[in-house]
Amino acid sequence: MWWVLAAFGAEPAPTPVSEEVLVEVQRLSEAREATRDRLKDLGYGRVLSLGHKSWFVNHKLWKPFLMVHDEGFARIRTVPLLPIGVGPPIEPPSAYPGLATGADVIDHENQMPMASFLTTSPRARKSERARIATTLEPYLANIRDASWALARVEREVELREELVAIWFDGLSADGTPLPTAAERRAALIERWLRTAPDEGGAWAREAIEAFVDDEVQPADPFTAEEVAAANARATFERRFEPLSR
Repeated sequence: MWWVLAAFGAEPAPTPVSEEVLVEVQRLSEAREATRDRLKDLGYGRVLSLGHKSWFVNHKLWKPFLMVHDEGFARIRTVPLLPIGVGPPIEPPSAYPGLATGADVIDHENQMPMASFLTTSPRARKSERARIATTLEPYLANIRDASWALARVEREVELREELVAIWFDGLSADGTPLPTAAERRAALIERWLRTAPDEGGAWAREAIEAFVDDEVQPADPFTAEEVAAANARATFERRFEPLSR
């Protein structure tokens, strides 16, 4: 049985496009390092990394193992049976408290040794899995928060660069030249109208409006006709209301 948890993956490659991004990259790195340290405290070590996934195993092999994905989740899987070799019956070693010896049989008539293994009880597996999940959750929550914040800042930086290219460089997102101020204002309106109509696009609309107020209105402001046309086309409740200059 798998339990799904948010988690961490490989460290992101820092792209120092702005101080804000660097701050969030550092925050995410620290959150992931703290989680790795906690896993180490719990007896886990990384044994394999493949693509966006990493596997962690405890030095006490009867304990659950973890699969951690870069996109923000982990899976905890229990190990119901633990093979220990082929031979005569054995007693559970002290390293595995609470375990019972199973399938430890020898064909005494033919003197043929059979496979032996250890098995944990469902209650013990469930309890250990829950303990690990509860212990890791605060650390994983920090990673989720840091990952979200980094993604948000990166989107804000990208949007800012797009707006700067439109207004100051006279280039649309597809590279079309925008030689006049009117064309650049029109491109900014189109970008405002393309934002998602739900709360997911609210931050982008606010960022565009702030850029307009700070950079466009003091230099070559929108006309009343342009503002009215933009609001007539809007599919969301928020109105385009640049500051008057």
